[in-house]
Amino acid sequence: MEQSDAVRAVLAAAAGALVEPIDRIVIEMTELLLDEIPALPGDAEMVASLRSSVRSNVHTGTILLRGDIGLADVVIPDGAREYARALAQRGASVTALTRAYRLGQQMFIDRTIDALARQTTRPALLTAATHLLIELNFGYIDRISESVIDVYQAEREVWLSHRRTERAAVLERLLGAHAPDLAMAEATIGYRLRRRHLGLVAWTDETRAESSRLAELEAVVATLADTANAIDEPLVWLRDTSTLWAWLPVPSDTTIAFGRFDDALAELAEGIHVALGVPASGPAGFRDSHRDAVRAARVASTGEPKPRLTSYADTGVRTAALLAADLDEARRLVVSTLGDLAVDDPATAVLRDTLAVYYEENGSHLAAAARLHVHKNTVKYRITKAAELRGRPADVDRLDAQLALIATRFLGSAVLR
Repeated sequence: MEQSDAVRAVLAAAAGALVEPIDRIVIEMTELLLDEIPALPGDAEMVASLRSSVRSNVHTGTILLRGDIGLADVVIPDGAREYARALAQRGASVTALTRAYRLGQQMFIDRTIDALARQTTRPALLTAATHLLIELNFGYIDRISESVIDVYQAEREVWLSHRRTERAAVLERLLGAHAPDLAMAEATIGYRLRRRHLGLVAWTDETRAESSRLAELEAVVATLADTANAIDEPLVWLRDTSTLWAWLPVPSDTTIAFGRFDDALAELAEGIHVALGVPASGPAGFRDSHRDAVRAARVASTGEPKPRLTSYADTGVRTAALLAADLDEARRLVVSTLGDLAVDDPATAVLRDTLAVYYEENGSHLAAAARLHVHKNTVKYRITKAAELRGRPADVDRLDAQLALIATRFLGSAVLR
């Protein structure tokens, strides 16, 4: 092995030979990175920032090889720091950043080995200098790549926090009385408002592991988007660790078959619940469909057991939402109208369900029997029994009774006794 001074001298000479053509090296390395890594932004501003990062890294790498600084003295160059921050702000992946350093490192080593070959023809000296080159360069990349990742992650968190705050403020205004400028709102939330929307609320209960809740809820949204034939990515707003609001951009010329959502969610784990609004168009529809979903969620959250899926478009849900807004008054209605038919037990629940279907079928025992898959005489018996518990004939105070039955069906034990 050649003596250390000679090795360092020839490596320093090779590094010095890179100084004059540095402009060409920077251009070629920048082009290589952009060609090989599509995730790197290609607009003029970001290309200029990338070029600055490449130049600062090549310059620092050469002065390290020349011996002007040691590995312990290496700090992240300003150009590299600013490019990492810019990538974080643009949302480019950290993988693209780390790959850029690997590709850049390979080109830098290749160019330096070429320069070494022009400095000496002595094989032992060339080998020793190459070993030192690799040792120093890998040490440099190890220190710098770790630093740029730290810069990227810190900036990304700051940027995301800012974006979340800004996005939340715009969404609050969209859902409130003072809508913002539409173009600005769409740019901020990353979602087009001038189309048809299906609002939804999804949440988990305490039976689900907190660490998996967000992933489970996002999977639910993806499933529903696919079922609804969404024409673009959904907009998702995480409200807390167990609840999210979302909007699905749905086709404007298609009737949504809400029954398909039941099938799509059939495989969901217990403890995950979804409430759907009614599809509506434009900025006003964005707000209205969301409000429908929130009302449906209030209904679903009130009763026990909580249903897996509740749609505001389902018969009775809209009425139940109005009743749920004042549970005390709803409970008074149920007890005063249904009497002993408001007792919370399985046998009485069967009588309530039969009476509700009887009302929906306009007092037809035969039609009610067909829907319930029982004999007509069974329906007659149940209606008679329900009337006895109510303390009045089935057709007396029919409207109040229907409202009370809707309350018991959707709000359950919250209004029963």
